[in-house]
Amino acid sequence: MIIRKSIIETLKEFWHTTSIGGIKQIRNLENSKFERVCYIAIFCITFTTACLFLRYTWDSTFTTPLIVTAESFTYPIKDIDFPAVALCNFNRISKKALEEYSLLAMKKSLKSGRRNVTLIQLRDYLQSYGKLIDYLYDGNLQRIIDDALLDELEINIPNLMQKLSPRCDEMLIKCKWAGREVNCSEIFHTRRTGLGHCCAFNYVLDMNSADRPSKTIAPVKRQKVPGPHDGLLVIADPMPEDDVYQKAKRNGFQVLIYDPRQFPEMSGGKAQYRIAQPNQVDVLQIKSIKQYAAPEVHNYPRSTV
Repeated sequence: MIIRKSIIETLKEFWHTTSIGGIKQIRNLENSKFERVCYIAIFCITFTTACLFLRYTWDSTFTTPLIVTAESFTYPIKDIDFPAVALCNFNRISKKALEEYSLLAMKKSLKSGRRNVTLIQLRDYLQSYGKLIDYLYDGNLQRIIDDALLDELEINIPNLMQKLSPRCDEMLIKCKWAGREVNCSEIFHTRRTGLGHCCAFNYVLDMNSADRPSKTIAPVKRQKVPGPHDGLLVIADPMPEDDVYQKAKRNGFQVLIYDPRQFPEMSGGKAQYRIAQPNQVDVLQIKSIKQYAAPEVHNYPRSTV
């Protein structure tokens, strides 16, 4: 009884002293009944709107509490990772490498006592591996080469494709990095990409680490001074005379620009694609946006990102 009386007195005091518009008019007996009903309706609409807005603010804050803000628009280039660059010849299989490996496979075949396979059949079979990049395959070739011979030849598809691909040390003629001329073999390495084996620069992801960025094979390179002459410059020869299996009926290179810690796959949007044609200079300007997370982000589940 005492609690009820205290609540009633508190409400009466609130009605008399509140500064919220409309409440005093609701209790004011001098107003007509219609005016008081209108004030009640306005108050209910205002109160409901405020509750909905608070609920929306609550949900948006606790479901997606992370906010991206611009720290600076003049970030030093020395603090930004240089992207990985892969040069992929339109020719996926080198004629020279194909002949050498076919002869090696033929010698292994003869040494094992198998004489029902010719050098031409072996060469055609090895050349057919280029179709794996196009997701094509000729089943008739598998009937020529039986599984037993494949085991004797010790064919490992990734290693085989790397051996048959055009050699980087033959295609890359001259390289400059950070304003200094360097040996191309020091900064470019044959790496696996979504377009096959390519000559990759600054690609540090460990091939056996999938999407785990912590598994890297080298530190990421960074450009210290802005400008085209202080970036990466490459003079390359597509060697059209060495063509055996072209991914497209053209000469030149497919250029992939991507994150050094991610596998370059165009279908997933993880790589930018350009074409470099013979007898021309291609200049690619790169704009970078760096995002990093504060340590507190680790306390939130992934669903809130």
